[in-house]
Parts: sequence; C-alpha cells; structure tokens
Amino acid sequence: MNDLISGNTDTELEKIKMTIFHSIMQTLSTFSGEISDLDIKELILKSIDLVPDYRTEWGEISKFGKNKLLINSGSRVMLLDVSEIVTDIKTAWNTYISSV
Repeated sequence: MNDLISGNTDTELEKIKMTIFHSIMQTLSTFSGEISDLDIKELILKSIDLVPDYRTEWGEISKFGKNKLLINSGSRVMLLDVSEIVTDIKTAWNTYISSV
C-alpha cells in the first residue's frame, strides 16, 4: 500500500490502519460460526471503504486475476492481492470459533 499512501503522514497512516483493523474486528464479532471466503472479501472491501477518500472495487478476473482489489485515492490506484489476507483471517477466525 506504500505507493497509494506515500503522501500520507505517519499519523494518517495509523488512522487508516486502525480504521480497517477496528472495522474488521467489529464485523467479525457479529459472526457466530465459521466464515466463508466471500464473507471475508466483503468485510475487507467494506473496511477499506471506510477510509476517507478511498474507493474500492474488485478487479475483473480476466484482467487482474482472482482476488484482486483495486483501491483508488485521487489520481492513484493500487492493485491489492487479498488472497493471503483472506486465508489468514479465515484460519484465525475458524481456529478461534472451534476453541470456544
């Protein structure tokens, strides 16, 4: 995300990270069972959309490949592969749910 956010100060960067993190945590707390990849993808999209001046959309699979998120801020666009993020969140959440 460095290319997209390089114009932001450290304080702004921390706010962005905290917004996304808290949004994901708050939404995860509403789930009572295992979550799917689609649930996590929607969660990521909605969380990034909360960041002011960021606009997100899924990239076309035929152009960008599977699990690619386009994030736009002003005249800059970043392509983010969310495959690992989806896997990590799903694994952590489902491990937590199975232990409760």
